[in-house]
Amino acid sequence: AGLEKQVEQVDGVATAYGVRAVVQELGDSDILLLGVDLAGYRKVLAARGRDLIGIRASPASDDELAAGKGAGISRNLAALSGLKLGDVLELPSPTGVVRLPVTHITEDYSWPRGVVAIDLSLYRQRWQDDALTYLDVLVAPGADRADVRRRLDRELGGGGGFFVYEDAD
Repeated sequence: AGLEKQVEQVDGVATAYGVRAVVQELGDSDILLLGVDLAGYRKVLAARGRDLIGIRASPASDDELAAGKGAGISRNLAALSGLKLGDVLELPSPTGVVRLPVTHITEDYSWPRGVVAIDLSLYRQRWQDDALTYLDVLVAPGADRADVRRRLDRELGGGGGFFVYEDAD
């Protein structure tokens, strides 16, 4: 959470959230596992007048996912694996098998065999990995995206995996 907080202190940044993306074994194939700072992601969505997308198991599913008590899966993973809402997904991790109910099914075709999204704090705890693959950065209203990007590069040493976008993006 340190880098995310540093980024949020940069002038012109409204909010930011981190993502860790890793190839993960699931059964006899590899899927893409996303550890997402869901509290930060939901703040960005709220700023855009949106909510989590996809089909939910229940009205409480968004909170369960953000609390590390559920997993979102892509439609292609659901089709290939036969997993349905409410089914228990078993993910091998360095600390043992992580069992989570499927709380969301959404469209995400960024990996051919499917995607699983869980909360970043759960990922960090169970996979013992504090790295981030990238940060999504939402520019504050009235701030210039290019200026914010330059400030991020200058204040954080450049070379960061930042996706900087405005509310309209």
